[in-house]
Amino acid sequence: MKILVPYDFSEQSQNALEVAFSLANQSAKKNEVSIVLFHVIEPLMAEGSIHPDFRVDYSQVEHFNRMVKATKAELENIAGSAQYAGIEIDVLVETGNFLQQAKHHATKENDVRLIVAGTSGASGLEEVLTGSNTEKLVRHMTCPVLAIPQKVENFEVKSVLFATNLEEEQFIALNRLQQLQVFWGNHIHLLYINTPNNFLTSKELNKRKEEFVYKSRLKNYTFHTYSDKNEEIGVLNASKEIDADVVVIPTNQRKGLWHFFMGSIAEGVVNHSDKPVLTVNLKLGYI
Repeated sequence: MKILVPYDFSEQSQNALEVAFSLANQSAKKNEVSIVLFHVIEPLMAEGSIHPDFRVDYSQVEHFNRMVKATKAELENIAGSAQYAGIEIDVLVETGNFLQQAKHHATKENDVRLIVAGTSGASGLEEVLTGSNTEKLVRHMTCPVLAIPQKVENFEVKSVLFATNLEEEQFIALNRLQQLQVFWGNHIHLLYINTPNNFLTSKELNKRKEEFVYKSRLKNYTFHTYSDKNEEIGVLNASKEIDADVVVIPTNQRKGLWHFFMGSIAEGVVNHSDKPVLTVNLKLGYI
């Protein structure tokens, strides 16, 4: 069982590595868990460059080979540090497109069950016009992604906050979450956001909740409702009031008018949450 950590030598990626190590070290199956430090060297596209000084000569294969070798050596030094003793840490350095390489390596066949990635958040035009590698992972990966917004001392997950629309399609996400409980505690705070556009009366909400819990066979949970302007703001505000260590957002990564738990909602929560956020894809076939 492997945890993949995209590592670019930034403070954010170091935060992610420390969280991954804590998860592995606290795992009920510690001897079966390892970490993969993953780095991708992305060459500039010569054809798309606006100035010849920025173009890369792809005939210089030796240049990229040296970059790979040097990067691998640096990562191996980090992996071999005494502070990570007791957990196997492997190093993987590739060249090419980050997302394509992540999709290639973070698979069930490679036994990668979780991606832990750092994020610095975004706002304003930066958020609209650019996307971090972590946002790309949230948007496109089928493997669960745990986004770490800041340094977390002595990271430990005793309970999680699971944002739900109380639809049966989310049983997939609950199943995947239970598969990952080797890394954390069993208690789930089930959260429904009541909004003006998707308002449910108390009677309707209670009926939906009872049906969801019964059909999902959910145990050891606490149910919460929170009213707010929209789902993203509601999840962010509720997460500040509910005592949970990780926010879980199921995402179907599809487009259209159906807004709740679309990729954009998950990305918004990842961008603005002070707590770690786990996004779990609703597509079948991973776990």
